Amino acid sequence: MMGLNYDNADPVCYISGNSIKDSNLEIKNGRIRIGNEPVSEEKPYEITNASISLANGAMIKEFPKRGDFDVSIEFQESADSFVPANMLLATYDAKGCLIAVIPKMMDAKALMDGSYVFHVDQTEQEISTLKIFIWNPNCGMKPEAECFQLN
Repeated sequence: MMGLNYDNADPVCYISGNSIKDSNLEIKNGRIRIGNEPVSEEKPYEITNASISLANGAMIKEFPKRGDFDVSIEFQESADSFVPANMLLATYDAKGCLIAVIPKMMDAKALMDGSYVFHVDQTEQEISTLKIFIWNPNCGMKPEAECFQLN
């Protein structure tokens, strides 16, 4: 008897049983791969830094809790070829509830500069956390970089 386990947080399916022991099955872009080694998928982008400034350009160390500030994000492309991606900045309150999502499509200028600037509008709720994501919009919003978080 063989079992198949799939964890939505992990795009790797693991098969275990009498006939295939300690093997894994990866299903990616319609292709299936079975192997004994864990599948490690390197992300094509890395968010390296985020800085916060007021609308007048003055740099600040903590973001205003009610918004109305800019976030400058620096990233590096580590893939050998272009990977389509969107960058998103999400704001959350102290309970972890989503306040807003600000999406931007990665364009050629951003890729050449390795940076993006987001403006966070003024909000009624207090912002406790900022999360920055790079996702591939063509693959069900597949993460293309580790999440970067500011508290």
